[in-house]
Amino acid sequence: MLLSCTLTPIHWLLALVQALVLCACAYAQPATIPIQFNITLQKMIVTQHEPVILVLEFGSPSPQSVVVDLGYNSEKLHITVVDPDGVVVNKTNSVEGPGATYSFHIDGESKSSGAVPLTDWFTFDKVGNYEIDVDLGAHSASYERFSYTMVGNRAKLNITVRPRDEAALRQVCDQLLSHAEDLPYDSQEKWVAARALAKVNDPVAVPFMVRALNQRNFARLMIPALARIKTADAIAALESATGSPDKETQSLAHSALASLGRAQR
Repeated sequence: MLLSCTLTPIHWLLALVQALVLCACAYAQPATIPIQFNITLQKMIVTQHEPVILVLEFGSPSPQSVVVDLGYNSEKLHITVVDPDGVVVNKTNSVEGPGATYSFHIDGESKSSGAVPLTDWFTFDKVGNYEIDVDLGAHSASYERFSYTMVGNRAKLNITVRPRDEAALRQVCDQLLSHAEDLPYDSQEKWVAARALAKVNDPVAVPFMVRALNQRNFARLMIPALARIKTADAIAALESATGSPDKETQSLAHSALASLGRAQR
């Protein structure tokens, strides 16, 4: 004997609700996006005091766009440097100021690239060979909007720092300033260049830092840099900045001079 089963309206309603819940869950949990990374250095040979810049190249076969966010203080970026004397230094200190966060947009089924100045965390002032170990982690972080996995997220790099070449260093500073001045305000490359210029710990950089101060957005980077270099020209630039029409630049310049024992009324 065949058994018949009749669905009542309430059964149909429950079945519809269950189907809608399953669809919502599927929509809320998008597939994990695979990302291929390639980690290199902008240059493998630099002159003493020249910024060292890490280059991140990435791409995805997925049609969906994705954003890779390195997080506050680039917390996803784990770096260890071994200097020419064999001293091991880990990335630990916080980085502040404009342009201190890094995120990278990858369009679907395409490749992209970006840069991070390693001089945000390390000095490469000793002449000789350095080893750099980079690890970006294999998965997206909990704070990120997109779910992804990374291949090629680790690299062992080498860089050679040669004795100071003033002409080469001046050319580097000029290139960094051009990028900082000419690129749009919201360009990450603009801020990479500005931060790298501010980390050039050499008197040759002073006139380029002074020119960068023509854009008030760079004051929080360039004024501490001038105070760190503290040559006569750097101090003169700080004194001049106290007369800036921009109030923040004035305040930063006064504070910098006070830290050098040259407080002005």
